[in-house]
Parts: sequence; C-alpha cells; structure tokens
Amino acid sequence: MVLGTCGYFKWDNSASKFTVHPTNAYALDRGNPRYSSFQKAPIGYNVLQESELTQKEKTIIEFRLHSSTEISIRADHNPTLLPALQKMDNSRWNDDLQKWIIPATSQAYTRALQQITIAPNLNIQIKRLSNALKQVLYETNGQSDVSIDIVESDVEEAIYQIRDTALWKTLKPFQQEGVRCCLRRQGRLILADDMGKKLQALVFSLVYQHAWPVLIICPKETQQEWFDLVVKWLPVEKEDVHISTNKTNILGKTRKRKTAHKGLYVKTQNKNDRNKKSKYNNTRSNSDDDDDDSDDEAQDVYEYGQEDEDEGVSLFSPHKFHIISNELTNRFSKELLERHFRVVICDSSEEYLKFRPRARAQKDFIPVLQNCERLLLLSNEFDLNKPLALYTQLSVLRRDLFSDFRRYGQHYCNAVQNVFGWDYGGTSNQVELKYIVDNVILLKRTKEDIQDQLPLN
Repeated sequence: MVLGTCGYFKWDNSASKFTVHPTNAYALDRGNPRYSSFQKAPIGYNVLQESELTQKEKTIIEFRLHSSTEISIRADHNPTLLPALQKMDNSRWNDDLQKWIIPATSQAYTRALQQITIAPNLNIQIKRLSNALKQVLYETNGQSDVSIDIVESDVEEAIYQIRDTALWKTLKPFQQEGVRCCLRRQGRLILADDMGKKLQALVFSLVYQHAWPVLIICPKETQQEWFDLVVKWLPVEKEDVHISTNKTNILGKTRKRKTAHKGLYVKTQNKNDRNKKSKYNNTRSNSDDDDDDSDDEAQDVYEYGQEDEDEGVSLFSPHKFHIISNELTNRFSKELLERHFRVVICDSSEEYLKFRPRARAQKDFIPVLQNCERLLLLSNEFDLNKPLALYTQLSVLRRDLFSDFRRYGQHYCNAVQNVFGWDYGGTSNQVELKYIVDNVILLKRTKEDIQDQLPLN
C-alpha cells in the first residue's frame, strides 16, 4: 500500500499550511530564516502585533555590587520596566555605567525587587545578589539600632572584666580595637595585622576564660614562644600549659622503662641497625668501670612495665592550654574532634589552611575548626587576588557563607571548564568578595595605618 492512501478514507491536505504551531506561525510572518522550510503564514493569521511581541520578550535584570556603598542594576531596555525602576527609593541613573544605582543596603535591595516584580505584563529574568552578600548586607546595616546597641554594650562589658589586667594595659590602641572587633564578630575572625597579633590573641582567650581549655595550633618552631607568652601574661602556671610535640603527647600513650637485667632486650647503638634487638649479656663484672657501663646501657632498655617519669599527657588532661604543632593536627584530627575545644587559636593559618582539594588529612581536620565556638586565625598573608587559596580559611570561619566550593569557584574564581576539568585560577566579583571579607571576616592593619602608635626609633 502506498503511504497516504487507504481503501476507505482519503487524506485531506488542504489545511496543512494552517496546521502550524503558533510560535512557528509568528516566526514565519516575521520572516525568520530558521523556519524557511515552512510555508509562509497567510496574511491576517498573526493575532499578535509587533509591539506585543516586544513586550513579551524576556527582559534580563542583573543586580551586582558596584562599590562598598552602591548596588548597580543592569536591565534590558523595556518601556514597561522603566516606570518601576524610576519609582525605586534613592535610585539614580548613571550615564557612564548605563546602569541604575541604589544604596548598598539590605532594605534598598529588598524594595527594588518588590518594585520590579509588581510591574505589569513583564517576562523577566532576575539575576539576584549571592546569598553570602545578602547575608552580609543584613549583618552590616540591616539590623535595628537597638540590636547594635546591645552588641556594643556586651562588648564593653566583656572588656570591663579584663581592663585592670597587665596584659590589657600593655596593648596599643589599635590592638585594643582589634579585640573589640573580634568580640563584635562573635569571636570568629581572621587577624592579619603586620604586628602585635599574638598579644591580641592572648586577650581574646582571656575574654573567653569561661570556655577554657584553649587549643593553640602553630608551627613547631614557635611552640616554645607561645608557651612563654601564655605563662607570662595569663593567669596560669607552667603546669597548666602542655606542649604536644609527638604522638605520645597527643594520645597519652608512653613507653614504659625498666632497669636492665638478665633476659631483657637492649636497643642496639648501631645507626644502621636501630630497629634490631640484641640479647643482654648475662655476665657482669664487679669492677666499677663495668658497673658504669651497665648503667649507661640500662638507660636504653625499654619494656612495658614500670612507668617512666616523663609520662605523656593526652588531650583530655585537665590542662588549660594545649599547644600543638600544625603537623600533628592533620594526623590526629579524629582525637581533636572528639575533644571538642571551644576556643581555638591558629597561628600562621595561611600555611596549613591553604586550599588543597586532594589533601584528605586537611579535609578531616576542617570540622575541628568549624565546630568550635570561638576561632581566631592569625594570618601573615591574605591576598584577595588569589581567592582559590583563601577558600579553606573562609569556609572554616564562616561555613554559613562559604559552604559550596563549586559555587564559590564559579562566582569568585572565574571558573572555566577545559579538557582537563575545571580551572579555578582566575578572579571575578572581587568587589563583592572584598566587601564580605572586610565586613565580617578580616581585620588587617599595616604599619602605615598604625605609624603614630609605634615607638620612635
């Protein structure tokens, strides 16, 4: 049987030129080459006029932070949208940018959205501000004056408790202001001053004395310096501060030592055979020289029996300060998470909190910092031109703002997908990232900023 034929019915193709989807019919009437294979719609079939089609086309409206005080609005030209933009509070047109400008406040942004969405007969697509920026706008200027006064009174009350201490009186004015800034931000801050960070960190720990013990994470070479500062300036004794330098100090396990005698195994002194054990000689000489030699050898004999005087101390010991090298934190993140320190100070945080996507040990350690109540990161280098390297520090300090790395990389690192995967080496939306960091995360003063408070040479 031939296609399109039937013994009982006959195909009627007389109306085929009219059985076209309306969208295609409109395009045919407007001469769209994409639909050139279709027959042109007859005159008078198009029920929408050109003005109506223009009105129904999708209009893109993009909000973006232009500066620390202004939000820009880029909108496609649309006569229906123009009155809504003009009715926005404190809005103005910038001829240079060809954009509308409104104040960078949470209230102005909310009112602008309301004015745009109620405009009639609009098919719009709105590119809103990021969730992190909206949250920071609210924290910065969205709270009432009463809430701000309460925060300031709480800060001054906390300072009042320590103002008579020698440590507080030693601080320079910029250091005292740094402590106040940390308290205003609920004890979570990246401090990147050029100088005077350690004393500010000690005052920070003193304010939160009710939440002790304190965990101090620092490079191995600065552990003794931190120990001396804590004992000198804070109301603690040497016995209250513990330095963890190896696995023994972390877990509380220690080797047991016993005097050498017949049948014990003695560590060999050969450097090439340290792990081997040799049988101790049964015979002993009665001479004084042999006794001296046996005593020397007995110091290198170990057995799980009598406890050594220098027994290791675990993280669960009642010390007020635990000073741990950053190498050990990644190895024993499980024990640190179980201990749950409420106050943590990280020195040189840019070294071991640099973003490393394939570092499993770092991923296991991050929850230790995210779950603590008060966290102070002391950084010697904070470069906004390298947003990729900053992600780990930002996420541990404010997990509510930076919880998704993929979204962070696409928004701030100008992520580009190539044949090898995603490349996050670029920068984008730097004004927005700087605004967030400066207002809720970072405090940085250079020597030029505090030149008048430094002693004259």
